[in-house]
Amino acid sequence: MSNINLNDFWNKVREDIEATLPKEILESTIIRLLPLQLDEISKTLTLTTMQTYIKDFIENEPMIKNAFQNSVNNVWQRLTKNNSPLTIIITTPGDKEPATLHEEVKTTVAQPSVMTPPEPTAFTNQPANYDDSQIASMPQSQLGNESGYDMNEYENAPYETAAHANETATHAPNYSAYDQLASQYGLPPAAPAPSQTPLHTPNYDEPVVVDSVRKNDATKSGPYIPSTSPMESDSLFPPSEIPQEAASMQSNSSQTTLYKNNESILKLNPDYTFATFIAGGSSQMAYVAAQNIAENPANRYNPFFIYGKSGLGKTHLMHAIGNEIHRRYPHLQIMCITSENFLNLFVQSIRYGQTNMDIFRSTFRKVDVLLIDDIQFIQEKRYAGTQMEFFHTFNALTDSKKQIVLTSDVLPQDMEQMEDRLRTRFSSGLVVTIDPPNSETLEAITRSYVDKQRELLPNLNIPNEVIRFFGNTYYNRSVRDLQGALTKLITAAELDNKLDQITVEYTRYILRDLIPESKKSVLSVAYIQDFISDYFKIKKEFLVGQKRNKQYAHPRQIAMYLCRELINESFPQISQAFGKKDHTTALHAYNKISEDLAKSTDLKRTIDDIISKINEDT
Repeated sequence: MSNINLNDFWNKVREDIEATLPKEILESTIIRLLPLQLDEISKTLTLTTMQTYIKDFIENEPMIKNAFQNSVNNVWQRLTKNNSPLTIIITTPGDKEPATLHEEVKTTVAQPSVMTPPEPTAFTNQPANYDDSQIASMPQSQLGNESGYDMNEYENAPYETAAHANETATHAPNYSAYDQLASQYGLPPAAPAPSQTPLHTPNYDEPVVVDSVRKNDATKSGPYIPSTSPMESDSLFPPSEIPQEAASMQSNSSQTTLYKNNESILKLNPDYTFATFIAGGSSQMAYVAAQNIAENPANRYNPFFIYGKSGLGKTHLMHAIGNEIHRRYPHLQIMCITSENFLNLFVQSIRYGQTNMDIFRSTFRKVDVLLIDDIQFIQEKRYAGTQMEFFHTFNALTDSKKQIVLTSDVLPQDMEQMEDRLRTRFSSGLVVTIDPPNSETLEAITRSYVDKQRELLPNLNIPNEVIRFFGNTYYNRSVRDLQGALTKLITAAELDNKLDQITVEYTRYILRDLIPESKKSVLSVAYIQDFISDYFKIKKEFLVGQKRNKQYAHPRQIAMYLCRELINESFPQISQAFGKKDHTTALHAYNKISEDLAKSTDLKRTIDDIISKINEDT
């Protein structure tokens, strides 16, 4: 093995060749190579690339080949004082199928394509300077990849440093992590099973297609795979069906592993539905638009971009769209994934060869609905390759009239590191904003959560004053914070055997470490009783007692009226709070004050003054 540091050697080669090749050609060819081994004894430099066309381009283009060989020899001679040239070996993952995972690197290097030192030419000792006309005349097959993309779009390879690249290339990859993630989203395993027949590598123009259950065939329990025979046509012949449990598709005696169950690509949370989403305030527009999309996918709002800070319901609404589309149109393919998992699958698919890359593209570009959560995570410049891949996926889906739904906590125009062409496409559909819910919406969310918990805890009773307390306390905060506080309160009440005795004071005590201290009072039945007693200068015991004197009965009726009007407490609860057994007492008081307000301006002035002061204090 070499005593020369491989990374240092490769960096010096890159520095040397920068003086001889145009930047555009250099970034599309030499920069794409990853060093594997430098052997001083056999005088060989072994490199690898994931794309076969890069290797072919370098070996078949004399100018690049000569310039590369000269730079390698220059560095080699400077470091070793040895005038003998180095033999350059460039390998690709497809040179030979490894027998085992542990032998992958060894087998790939053992069957190389050798780039012999060039014969002396007019270019051997001169810089290989291309002009614009030479570059423009090069065939697209040389400058682009097999899928027809511009190679220069992949400016940022998955490997950021030479050390990282060398470590990745010279060690057997960790297949288990990728396999686990790939299995969740219907992609093939990293290492195809050995076979005596050559593996079929799908072309970009003929991708692997997996369709879901057909609506008119209720007898089939799983998705079917249409035949890819060129003799068949969708319009003339029905597709031949192969059991999905076989998890493979046969084409010309070859097999390509596919995902086993259409449900595996859904990844939708069944609890996130429109029925469980509490719309209000700024979320109302997003809610209505989402329902429209679920009813008519890709009809009006495409793409649909949901913006909002964390914990406000973006993910809930996105999953609700997916669940409703799946309910209405079970034959449609739905892919729901986070941007992080999209990124990981893309990078791993590149690492494990062109076959996996083709199936990755086919999987994402043949869905009917694509839901991606937190799309802002791919905006960093180091993910330029992922952005480019998603750009083409985006175009393929929109061109095919497929629905795209994205969520983000950053608006498209604020994604400074995202490619302009993606930002403009994100904004080309409907962009909706979900702001923190107002007090009324928070109270509705609280009631919905309590009702769901009551299915498990029938004795649970949270009075309106506590619900109002949550609405005011968690105003402009996330729904997740509210749900966490409610969970803690209900758990504590269950342990303390107080599920039916939850008060504002008890709630304050349990959540003292979650809510900030406030000097304002909490509006409750007890607070109204204290306030009215002080306002009319009477003792509280007389206000809630049985005395029927007008000086006590009238303030008592006003207090009952305010308990109903301000905190919407139930009449039985109000009557009980005032020592009355019959709920009609509170109902009678409320009706009487309501009628008197329409007749007496003095009473109206008194009630308005009381409400104004209560609002200032709470």
